[in-house]
Amino acid sequence: MNLIYFLNGLIAFLIFFFLLVKFIKSYNNKEIFLVLRDLNIIGISYLVVSFISLLWFSGRLEASSQDFIILYGILLFVQSILFFKIMYSFSRNKKLFMILGLYLLLIPFLFLIHASTVLFFIISFLFTLLIFLEFVFRGDVYRKVGYLGLVYSLVSIILNLFLLVGIGDVQIFGFISMVLFFSLIYFFIEDLRKYSILPKSEVKERGYFLSLISHLVFIITLTNFVFIGTIGIHESGHLLTSKFFDCDYGKIVYEGNLFHTETLCRDPSATPFVSLGGILLPLLVAVILLLLKGKFLKEVALLILGFNLISVSRDLQLLEMSKSISFSSSFIGIIFLIFGIFLLAKSKIDDSLYFEDINVFKGGT
Repeated sequence: MNLIYFLNGLIAFLIFFFLLVKFIKSYNNKEIFLVLRDLNIIGISYLVVSFISLLWFSGRLEASSQDFIILYGILLFVQSILFFKIMYSFSRNKKLFMILGLYLLLIPFLFLIHASTVLFFIISFLFTLLIFLEFVFRGDVYRKVGYLGLVYSLVSIILNLFLLVGIGDVQIFGFISMVLFFSLIYFFIEDLRKYSILPKSEVKERGYFLSLISHLVFIITLTNFVFIGTIGIHESGHLLTSKFFDCDYGKIVYEGNLFHTETLCRDPSATPFVSLGGILLPLLVAVILLLLKGKFLKEVALLILGFNLISVSRDLQLLEMSKSISFSSSFIGIIFLIFGIFLLAKSKIDDSLYFEDINVFKGGT
């Protein structure tokens, strides 16, 4: 059985690496770059599955089919939504939103009726199948990709129907689906490159040492403020939730170079909710910042998400989550931090180039 962990880790990493390479190579082509940016978010999801699968294979973490089901379910949700976004950018068919709405309504319904997670897999693949039908109906270069998408979706649905009646293994069937997905994205990206008509954009050069130092100081300072703020919001979430449940004692303390919240609740059932409060409050703040869409707010929101996901390992243990889920949370948090810092640096540099261009324009007049 250990071999399937290695194979899943390998194919998931190949998907991530392939998308990353194509993304880097497409930097100068705006149209392809935007599509591959969305595909690389899917690639990051596969990287998480790869990381955990290889830890299972090496014996560093205890293998769990249930954890694989959770991770793979999250991956399928992210993949389905982003393929919808990509397909809509090609077709602008507003009827697709009816399919999306139905899919999003079915998800909470499945949880309410405590349906098998495999049923969620089947619905996700059905949603993907309908998306690729749109590719087929377009009648252009994407028709080949549409057929490949239909094969990927149909085979995956059939495999999960076997799982639903208790036949087969989710790890083996997951590997087959990932192999088909790799074939799908390979031909999709090759067709996308072949028919791109946008010229390469010119890259502006800026090599001032002092400018580089100022950018670094700005990024490091802001990141530290966000880190401190996230910890404060996280612990405040614990404290506010404990007040809501009328706990007798609640206080944020600093001990061992770390902040933590001490609570004493008469009702033991309140403890998981107190833990959950610290996880959800920073998430709520990050979502609000993303909705506001102000300068640097998206970058700050990503940093908050990253720091929060890294800091919740103790809370996840109190919620009786496994070490695999805790590792996944920290790993995803690191990815959010890297992406947030990258966008922060990019925004700062773009901002500097913008004002430099204004000065040049004024000098020319």
